[in-house]
Amino acid sequence: MRLEHFLHYAFSPQAYKLHFKNMVMKIFRYIKINIAYCLAIWLLLIIFTSCKKYITVETPATFTGTEVAFKSNTSAAQVLTSLYASLLGIDQGALASACFLPELSADNLALFDPSASTSYVNYYRNSLVPEYSTTGQSATYWVKMYKLIYTVNMAIEQLTGNTELSPNVSKRLLGETHFMRAFLYFYMTNFYGEVPLVLSTDYKKTAVLKKSTTAEIYTQIQNDLGVAEPLLDYNYMNGDISQITTNRLRPNLATLQALQARVYLYQKNYAAAEATATKVISQSMYNLSKLMMYF
Repeated sequence: MRLEHFLHYAFSPQAYKLHFKNMVMKIFRYIKINIAYCLAIWLLLIIFTSCKKYITVETPATFTGTEVAFKSNTSAAQVLTSLYASLLGIDQGALASACFLPELSADNLALFDPSASTSYVNYYRNSLVPEYSTTGQSATYWVKMYKLIYTVNMAIEQLTGNTELSPNVSKRLLGETHFMRAFLYFYMTNFYGEVPLVLSTDYKKTAVLKKSTTAEIYTQIQNDLGVAEPLLDYNYMNGDISQITTNRLRPNLATLQALQARVYLYQKNYAAAEATATKVISQSMYNLSKLMMYF
């Protein structure tokens, strides 16, 4: 510092204060710039490293990821087998109960033990509350069936154009998945009427889907059945699609035709319903049981 500057600040307190203030402001400005610079670097590190770390999670050792499941015949067949297992049960939400609970609600069945299940009583008395409809409750047809539909859509995406599997296995499984989507939406529209028609696993699209009309849903059902029909035959296959079996474990062409006949019936296309049902009845492996056996 020059002598005249020193004398100026030494004998002028106001000038000294002003100089000190300017120095402090410069220091704070420098600190702010460096903080902003550090924050920018930190945010860039989060974007390019941390996000990848949290979003791209490796598949746990006890699970088979989608990218692996459809690379072998056995694991691909197991995806569909697990889907069929999910249909079992007579509780609300399990599709096997679809032939039981509606009959209970329609007074075609009697409930002898009202204390057995509260949900059974609600069906029997036609006093269902909103939780049995479209809420996030886990034990509703809405929630459980859309989970199954997601699995079916994922399987269709993975099986379409798949070159990892044996051609006969890929063909059969693709037929089963299109049949299953038709099967699930048949019950969805008969339970709820108009529902979102989810045909993709892209959550960005499915999250904003509006409800489709019943006519649109039936059109999609017929489309899926049309795709599945040439991919299936009347044989029943075992769990891993490796051989023919007498055990009726998986859907076949007759299963498809039975559903198709029912779809025609619900659409009041009686001639087509009769013709399609006749295809099933004419198969030697099936017999018409006497009605009195069940009543």
